[in-house]
Order: sequence, then structure tokens, then C-alpha cells
Amino acid sequence: MNFQSINIRLNKRLMILLILICFSCKLQAQSNEAQTYYRNITEVLKNPQNVRILNLSGSKLTTLPGEIGKLQNLQLLNLDDNQLIALPKEIGRLQKLESLGLDHNQLNALPKEIGKLQKLQTNLVT
Repeated sequence: MNFQSINIRLNKRLMILLILICFSCKLQAQSNEAQTYYRNITEVLKNPQNVRILNLSGSKLTTLPGEIGKLQNLQLLNLDDNQLIALPKEIGRLQKLESLGLDHNQLNALPKEIGKLQKLQTNLVT
């Protein structure tokens, strides 16, 4: 057996190992993402530190509980298509919030605390 054929075998094994590692990482990332996406406010409040994405669109909400401020790691909050007339001031505690969807609600004003959200990039209100 020559050095070149040994090198080729090692390269093939390394490639297979790298592919398996990448696949494993992708599965882990998908698993983590699935654990941080929620559609139920009651479920969210049981373990608020894990919540990254909260989609409450079309939930017929008229109010949002002040406990929303406990979701310290929340990055995306979708409240589109509800019947909200106001937001709680505790929304200003969501320091990691990047996207806030408020489209199709009954909001007349936003709380001044929303100005504390320095990472907020998207705020859709119509």
C-alpha cells in the first residue's frame, strides 16, 4: 500500500466525519429552534427564559398581560391580527426584541417604554 492511497482513504473518512458533524449540528439547531417558538401565552409563561419567538397572531387578544416583560430572551413578537387596544408598559423590558408585529389591531398609541427597545428593528403597525 502506498502513501497516496492511505491519504485518499483518510481524506474520505474525514469528509464523511465532517458531513456527519455538520448534519448533527443542523439537527441540534433545528431542535433548539423548535423549543424556542411558541404560539400560546400560557405555555410561554411556564418557562419564560427559553422563549425566543412568540407568535400570537390571530389569537383574538384584547389585552396583553404585563407578564410579557418576563420574556427576557424574546427576539420576535408577532401580535398581528388581534384586537389589542393598548400594550402594557412592561413591553419595555424586552431588551432583546428585534421584531414586533402589531398590524391590524385597535391601537391608538404605543407606550413610551417601547422607546427603550434598542434592538428593535421592525415595528409594523397599521
